[in-house]
Amino acid sequence: MQNLQLTTPRNNAEWHSFHSIREQVLWIARGRIGEYNRNHADDRKKGNYPKLLVLNNVPIGVMRIDFDEEAHEAIFRRVAITEGEQRKGYGRKLMEMGERFAIGKGCSLFVANVALDAVPFYKKLGYAFEDGSSEDDPKNPRMFKIATSG
Repeated sequence: MQNLQLTTPRNNAEWHSFHSIREQVLWIARGRIGEYNRNHADDRKKGNYPKLLVLNNVPIGVMRIDFDEEAHEAIFRRVAITEGEQRKGYGRKLMEMGERFAIGKGCSLFVANVALDAVPFYKKLGYAFEDGSSEDDPKNPRMFKIATSG
């Protein structure tokens, strides 16, 4: 039986896993060697929630959820699943768990700045392009989804 949990890094080993997954999947795998900052202040900023997706006590995914309380908006940042666990449904589970967490914090809108190669994944989850953003965006298109309680 699989035990899948969304947790917050609490100790050095968990923070190491959090940063290692992000660095490998979102930087190194995309040819951005040596650019990742493991000490970025936003990872510990009030209102931002770093999360680990843990499968049977092994970290396999990460995201950071930043909250804009005025807009009731959750911004999903740096969403990544380890290479060996990709295309097994864990990305979908990570997003579902993150969305539930955000709803629990009073959010009614989810937003993500999406890497171009991840656009199809977000579309499958019900995300759409914000006005002025598209797949042709030279950077990362901004996508959104309205929260549902179901």
